[in-house]
Amino acid sequence: MEALLEKTTREDQRVARISVDKLKKASQKLSQRGKTIEITLEYNHESLRLPSKAINLLSAIVSNMAAGKSMALILSDTTVGTQEAADYLEVSRPYVVRLLEKGEIPFSKVGTHRRIKVSDLVGYQKKMKATRRKQLSFLAKQAQELNLGYSNE
Repeated sequence: MEALLEKTTREDQRVARISVDKLKKASQKLSQRGKTIEITLEYNHESLRLPSKAINLLSAIVSNMAAGKSMALILSDTTVGTQEAADYLEVSRPYVVRLLEKGEIPFSKVGTHRRIKVSDLVGYQKKMKATRRKQLSFLAKQAQELNLGYSNE
């Protein structure tokens, strides 16, 4: 299942701007404690208890709405084709195919089509970002040791 929020209207933006800061603060406090939050619905005074991860997601949605952006939610077990994976990773489709064939990203075949779980794409992207950070840190440290004009500041 994929949920796409329709184009954000000016009224949506206005309403989102009113709540975005309060929601961000609540989200930050909750993520530090890993607790739940209780929200009371105005129209019927019914209370909801939500986990902190749901509040984090809600905060991201409201922030983007305040900025006039629309978002799509995709379940982690959803599968995508090689072109969609390439678009997500911001690389070419042939590069994604090479990654799949080398075993860098798990995939399955449906007929002749390769299908990739979104969760595997996200995992690969996180791994690559961590590797890049580590390599950049090493290069920065090396540049500092060689007095190439880089500092920690």
